[in-house]
Amino acid sequence: MNVEFRLVDVKDRRTTQRLALFVDGAPIWPVRGLNTFLEIQIDDLLSHLTEFWKPLMLRQTYPLDLNPVRPSTLLAVAKDSWAEKPVRDVDWEDEQVCFFRDCHDLSKCFGGYFDLPPLWIFRSGDEMLIDTVEGEVEHIDFGAARLALETVGDAIAARLNEEGPRWSKLISAWRNRDQGGEFRLLSWATSLDEATARDFAQKGYLDIPKTVTEAANDNSELRIAARMASALPREQIEMILDKVRSIPLHPSKTLETLASEIWKHLETDEPYARPFEQGEAAARYLRSALGYSPEGSIDVFDVARALGINVILDNAVLPALDGLAVSGRLHGPAAWLNADSERHAGHGKASDRGQVRITLAHELCHLLLDGRNALGAVEVLRSRMPKAIEQRAKAFAGELLLPTEAAMNAWRDAHRPMNAIDLDKLLQKLCDEYTVSKSVASWKVQHGARELGAHLAQTLDIVVPRR
Repeated sequence: MNVEFRLVDVKDRRTTQRLALFVDGAPIWPVRGLNTFLEIQIDDLLSHLTEFWKPLMLRQTYPLDLNPVRPSTLLAVAKDSWAEKPVRDVDWEDEQVCFFRDCHDLSKCFGGYFDLPPLWIFRSGDEMLIDTVEGEVEHIDFGAARLALETVGDAIAARLNEEGPRWSKLISAWRNRDQGGEFRLLSWATSLDEATARDFAQKGYLDIPKTVTEAANDNSELRIAARMASALPREQIEMILDKVRSIPLHPSKTLETLASEIWKHLETDEPYARPFEQGEAAARYLRSALGYSPEGSIDVFDVARALGINVILDNAVLPALDGLAVSGRLHGPAAWLNADSERHAGHGKASDRGQVRITLAHELCHLLLDGRNALGAVEVLRSRMPKAIEQRAKAFAGELLLPTEAAMNAWRDAHRPMNAIDLDKLLQKLCDEYTVSKSVASWKVQHGARELGAHLAQTLDIVVPRR
């Protein structure tokens, strides 16, 4: 997608211009679908871009360990969590949300305007999310979005420079926006507080970026792992970085080729698919590409080996850590699985446990679909993974191990059970046949039955609580 912040002159007013945002030639702000421009003081926009350039380019997580589906819903999600918290905590959290909004909602920078349509800009991996509340969130290539912001900033700086020395300090600050304190840049890039970022850098875990551009490259597996785990206590983050650092590099051409094929398939045949639909489509493509039947059970460990992925089944003292999917310049591709995590507990060999197989399938999705921007560097409880990415990986894992078509046919062959007792028997049969967790089996039966016009959600919630 092409993005452009378009400025139009206002007669006889050099520092006043009219602004609109276009994506692929169509206006999306201030009014989606209408060629409407907002009259602004251009120094307001340049001041905002200058002040918040580093978080706009580097921050990829929301405050307070929240993970809304889109930036514009952050406040609503935060308010849901405030109902039973002390007023002092709520006041502090509200300040964090407001600071985040002041940075990432560009509509807040135009003085004298009230109730402007929001214009959220927030980075997610190799994309920039643009959320105007109206319609779907725009997913813009990060490089293209950065160029558009730089272009409008440079244009404003050039105009202000023509007007004399009044804005010289602002123009100088804009031109030096790529510079900054090294540990501060590392803090923004990892979502760690500055003291923790400094500590990890001094211990040799994290490279120290010299500029915003270097930090924005997002090509360090360890930095990404630190960001994904940043909601955890410091000692747990350090243990995770140790695990990532211990994984060797061994490139897999098979994985790279299949990943490219799957993305081409999704972009060509599923251009408007939602994240969970992308995940299911990718799983079906992978089954076919590797010669598996559309409905048969598979050994996900064999799938990983066929893709050239190093699978490490290990024990760790972190009950919250399920696994690591590592892919980058220096480590991986690998899937590290914690046999002793809370969700992996069970009898017999760890590789035969349904939830372990689900975790591996989940990590395979990250390695296939997210490896090009390394978003799948770490998967932990309270992970800072974007919600859409997680929805896609969850759907991929379920479809790879227990296809919806197989679950649909099993429900139909069992004479379409609707009561809890018979559904429980069916779920257990599917768990045994496909070696998945009962939670996954319940979701796949729900989706399969829905294809045949039946709605089992409420009953399945009783059979598998907290699924």
